[in-house]
Amino acid sequence: MKPSLQLLLNGADITANLSQYLISATVVDVSGNNADTLDVVLTDPDRRIRAPREGQTLTAVGRFGLANRVFGEFTIDQTTFSGDDSGDTIAINAQSLNPRSGAHQRRTKSYSQKDYPTYGDILKELAGRMELKPAISDEISKEKNEFEAQTEESDIEFASRLGTSLDALVSSKKGRLIVAKRGKGEKTSGEPIPQVHVIYGFNVISYQVFSKDKPRYKKVRAKYYDRAKRKNVVVEEKTESKDGIDLDIREVFQSKAEAERAVKSKISEVSREEGDAEFVIHGNVNVIAEGFALVAIRPEIDGLWTIESVTNTFTGSDAFNTTLHCKPPSGGDKKRESGSGDAQKAKQAVSATSPEGNTSEFAPDFSNIGLNEGDGPE
Repeated sequence: MKPSLQLLLNGADITANLSQYLISATVVDVSGNNADTLDVVLTDPDRRIRAPREGQTLTAVGRFGLANRVFGEFTIDQTTFSGDDSGDTIAINAQSLNPRSGAHQRRTKSYSQKDYPTYGDILKELAGRMELKPAISDEISKEKNEFEAQTEESDIEFASRLGTSLDALVSSKKGRLIVAKRGKGEKTSGEPIPQVHVIYGFNVISYQVFSKDKPRYKKVRAKYYDRAKRKNVVVEEKTESKDGIDLDIREVFQSKAEAERAVKSKISEVSREEGDAEFVIHGNVNVIAEGFALVAIRPEIDGLWTIESVTNTFTGSDAFNTTLHCKPPSGGDKKRESGSGDAQKAKQAVSATSPEGNTSEFAPDFSNIGLNEGDGPE
């Protein structure tokens, strides 16, 4: 199976023209609050290549075996030329959100409960102004809005801030503004994103895992101003930790619902900070950011990890690998370890199964190196 990355410039296929000059092409799929990126590096020994201009679009399509995936359309925002006596190198950088779009226009606007009763109403308007189609999960879309203010913020900055307060992922992919609950491993439709297996002896090239000794919190508290009582009122929620200190959110919120939402978001955020992991596996074009990786490498790290971003790297020598940047899922180590049993079953299935005989429900699909169907969280 020979991997390939097809590139189209403003809709015209330029893959054949560039193949002999390609050093590497890297596609980064992020789970939220940033744009996906495409970086193409070319060698130009005779200085004959005419590089595309900023503002033009590149469409990237990855293929490997039976699997293929349209990574999306990227707008070129930077081109770098470098060289020496042996020739030149051209580096082309592009991103999924057009840097020239209205998404970056700063504005001030208020969003009242009367005009925007839900966060779905706000986010749909933001998507429209950014010339993106809204792809918002029902859970986020139905969240009630009491009042929000956009103050000298661009639409993408404001959308990202709303995402933080809602514990949601906000990203621009394939002409869509995608907003989904963080850490659930679901598409905006509510369907689960297929898990990817990361199994030592099967598809792992290398890995690095950092366990962090972060402060533990027994409770998280927030305050809101009760207009009827004319005073601040505290709401709190216990975490899964039985020891540690209490965490107080400094901001005073406008309502009880907003304060409670902030507490839940902070608990989720803290649990994800218990570790970091990077897994490099044999190329898999269908790994999706915000899905779960089922890891079976060693007992200390086995189980479920949330994929924060995915880096697919293609080289001119036909090498292809995929790097998964991961954090513990919402719920921390306890949630991660809940998947360790399935991880061991998957590992045993790999040991007991040959490419000709895949009989276990836990065994990855040998025909396409464990590729999963689906082309994005939307």
